Amino acid sequence: MNRDLSLKFNQYFFVMLFGIRAILYVAEKFYQLLLLFDWVSSVLNCVILISAFFLPTRKRVGIALWNFTLVILLIVNGMSSISYSEKNMFDFQSPNQKNTLLIEECSFLLGGWSNVYQEKFFIFKKELNGQGWISTDDGYQPFSRNDYSIIWIDDNHVEIVYGYGNADIRKTVNYNLE
Repeated sequence: MNRDLSLKFNQYFFVMLFGIRAILYVAEKFYQLLLLFDWVSSVLNCVILISAFFLPTRKRVGIALWNFTLVILLIVNGMSSISYSEKNMFDFQSPNQKNTLLIEECSFLLGGWSNVYQEKFFIFKKELNGQGWISTDDGYQPFSRNDYSIIWIDDNHVEIVYGYGNADIRKTVNYNLE
């Protein structure tokens, strides 16, 4: 009886987590809303995969194949979560404190860029339409080096001037927040 209760709990737990993941997937694909912190999605994926180990299967070959597939998926999830390990997040409030501009600064080998988002509903971020990234030279990180200026034109429009990383080149980008 106790084993049956445990199996039921594992099944409900798996379905609940899978449902949460499905909702997050729909939010991302149809509304372009990402979780504010990337690691939350990776942890959720790992917990779903680990909980899948405890789902009942009937045949030994099925169990071995199921566990092998889950181990491969865990490894792939782990590798994808550390592939761009050099990320820094910066946030800037509009003058009326109603909009938050998020800049996720990334570098990998000699590449440098920053993704630009707007915070939504406290736990999501939305990439700004068609204007969502800033490029730099040789992995340069202007926000980490305090080589930028943020100018709020009004509460929904912002101008960013940043160092490109090559000599004294400065670039300017404008963003419209929703």
